Amino acid sequence: MEILRVENIKKWFPVRTGILSSILFGEKQFIKAVDGVSFTIDEGEVFCLVGESGCGKTTLARLIARLIEPTDGRIYYKGRDIVQMKKKEFRPLRREIQIIFQNPYEALDPRMRIYDILMEPIKLHKKHFEGDPDERIRTVMRDVKLNPDEYLWKFPHELSGGERQRVSIARSLMLYPKLLLADEPASMLDASVRSSILNLLTDLREEYNLTLLYITHDLAQAWYLCERIAVMYLGVIVELGKTDDVINSPLHPYTKALISNIPIPDPRRKTEAIEIKGEVPSPINVPPGCRFHPRCPYFMEGKCDKETPKYLDVGDGHIVACHLYE
Repeated sequence: MEILRVENIKKWFPVRTGILSSILFGEKQFIKAVDGVSFTIDEGEVFCLVGESGCGKTTLARLIARLIEPTDGRIYYKGRDIVQMKKKEFRPLRREIQIIFQNPYEALDPRMRIYDILMEPIKLHKKHFEGDPDERIRTVMRDVKLNPDEYLWKFPHELSGGERQRVSIARSLMLYPKLLLADEPASMLDASVRSSILNLLTDLREEYNLTLLYITHDLAQAWYLCERIAVMYLGVIVELGKTDDVINSPLHPYTKALISNIPIPDPRRKTEAIEIKGEVPSPINVPPGCRFHPRCPYFMEGKCDKETPKYLDVGDGHIVACHLYE
């Protein structure tokens, strides 16, 4: 059963310019952070957004959580268009759609003890919360593998990065969410801690019957955790499909390059990494046609730089946007 549908969602941020620039260049400029993204997520699924920093992954998560408003497009949660909802109408759904932020060092209020941080969601939604708040806090702390007696009266600065991220995860679980948006929750942690956070999310997903949208730039994490992968590049999705299909049979040149750079823990197995030349173009001046064409080794002049590639389903929901397959 489908829980989330994103249809042609866009988020353009206006670029602030001076009076002289406005006179000289006339038209207003925009950063096209997300520029026409569509996908669906089924209930109970782990869906992953993968891409380089700046491709629009975090912006997309914030749009789904209604932390920012879209420029255009629709977002349907359980069949209801949340974009058209007023803030008061959307407020009850905030309990069901929760987000874990990337930086655990900035996500927690340094002036509040862990107990007060976890109590905050209950205070905001006290009319709809049932049960004993203290017992709920202790239960969630145990669920994220932290001893409540040891941690509840500490301040965030007394915790390690991994412990802070566990507290952030606990906070997101306080109101029994249905959809959890995890924005690179392990990227700022030591390598030794990352696997424990990934395993924790896997356990919590089963225990809480969660649907998980996991955002990362690390394809290895996506391979380990997710059932389907969407690869983003410069504000659009270039490939989408089941994890095994995308990893083992990548179609888009950008996806091929990303996968070729995944380290393999076998010194006897030789792999040739595909180098992506050049830099990611500015989201203000997006290249015409295929957005990847300035860096693509299969560039076809007159086509890739002129025509926007159409999404093609090559079978079993494996979708790619590339002129090579048209």
